[in-house]
Amino acid sequence: MNLEETCENDGVDRSSNWKTWLILALVYGLYFATTFFHNDLPGLPVFILGGITLAWFESVQHELIHDHPSRYT
Repeated sequence: MNLEETCENDGVDRSSNWKTWLILALVYGLYFATTFFHNDLPGLPVFILGGITLAWFESVQHELIHDHPSRYT
């Protein structure tokens, strides 16, 4: 049995990968928005948004390192 047959018959629902891609887009969007508008915002909101974005970014990077989303999810 090759890899393609294994992936086709493993019974995993891959329709939920769109959620991961949406979160990935939101994380990068928030990162770039916070960076772009940091001069227009007070320091505390930039600090809070930066911390949340960095933590979320690291979480997404962890998932990407472990091949998520992929055909093995």
